[in-house]
Amino acid sequence: MEIAPAGRTLLTRVRDSPMFSTRCATLLAAVWMIGACASAGNTHRTDDRTRMEGGGQTVVDLDLHHVESIADRDVAETAVQAFDALPAAYAKLGIRNVAVLDTARGVYTVGARNLRLHGTLGGARLSSYIDCGSGTMSSPADTYDVIFSASSYITARTGGSTLHTLVEASAKDPMTNSPRVRCASTGRFERELATLVSAP
Repeated sequence: MEIAPAGRTLLTRVRDSPMFSTRCATLLAAVWMIGACASAGNTHRTDDRTRMEGGGQTVVDLDLHHVESIADRDVAETAVQAFDALPAAYAKLGIRNVAVLDTARGVYTVGARNLRLHGTLGGARLSSYIDCGSGTMSSPADTYDVIFSASSYITARTGGSTLHTLVEASAKDPMTNSPRVRCASTGRFERELATLVSAP
């Protein structure tokens, strides 16, 4: 996969840093973060409902799902190859300005935080990536103002590597003073990202 100029700049900064030389040797240290996870990820979920009111009457009754899940996807590429492919993979999904978000324990987490979106991401409807509950007329993910974050890191494994991706989002109805609702990932963003990382 060809890396965009912005991605090459990011990777050059990472590889030139003192931590990069030890990153591959310490990638497995991240396993502690997922030790209690199944292969599909570690999920914490609470269910709730809220009635959003406007003008003295209820305008929509939402099912709220608060889910924080790290999706784990095995890829054939080595940890370094998969890491190198991440900026271009994110760009193809509509997130072009990825950055190094964290370097805890020598493991580089890259992605983008707090993107303000409405309706679509990279040409895809937001409801295909996140579930913000069900409204009376349409999906809140497609009609509300959304704050979207996605981040990924790589761990080595025998025969390849594992891509770990976390998608977080919240949404707010721009027409009311109702509070923001938490959104759950549908898993599609994580699947497509892994496919792009593995693309030739």
